[in-house]
Amino acid sequence: MVYTIGCTKDVDKELIKMTATMSVSKKISRGARSDVEYIQKFTECKATFSRTFSGLGSMFRADKLKNIYLPAPAGILPDIYWENPTLKPAEERKASFYIFRADQQRMNNAVKIPYIYLKLDNESHSETGYLTEIYVYTLGEKIGGLTIFFIMVINLILFITALIKYQRNKLYVGIGMVTILFYILLLLF
Repeated sequence: MVYTIGCTKDVDKELIKMTATMSVSKKISRGARSDVEYIQKFTECKATFSRTFSGLGSMFRADKLKNIYLPAPAGILPDIYWENPTLKPAEERKASFYIFRADQQRMNNAVKIPYIYLKLDNESHSETGYLTEIYVYTLGEKIGGLTIFFIMVINLILFITALIKYQRNKLYVGIGMVTILFYILLLLF
């Protein structure tokens, strides 16, 4: 956990805040158990901004599709309208987000750039949400689920080995169960 928090602080130092006007917002999912990719484009640059979420983390992401496009007019089937929707006025599509300092030079090229904590100006911004998203990004992209899984297995082996000696100590058993639940939550996100 200390290593993860250290990596999160390192990622935070590499980020810079950008503001731009959204022109495209897409959500791409390849099925119920696959990762969800969010694609954003902005009028001020040629780059495509992409972010992939997996596990339970994808369920808590707000799709910006309904926020930058006008609703379907009466008399038009929504499925047909959403194939080519009409954008809201530019002042309602202003957004802020964070990218890596190294990617700033590539914004005018036709490349994919990862982004973190995309919020429209009319949405609430919070320091806790920002730090949580950096933490989730660090777990998924920098550390990886496989590393967390192997650390969990090592901790389980050590816990079970020590449990033989301390099986009557309720505090030890409780701490072990909380640790196991913590790892399960990390793997799910």
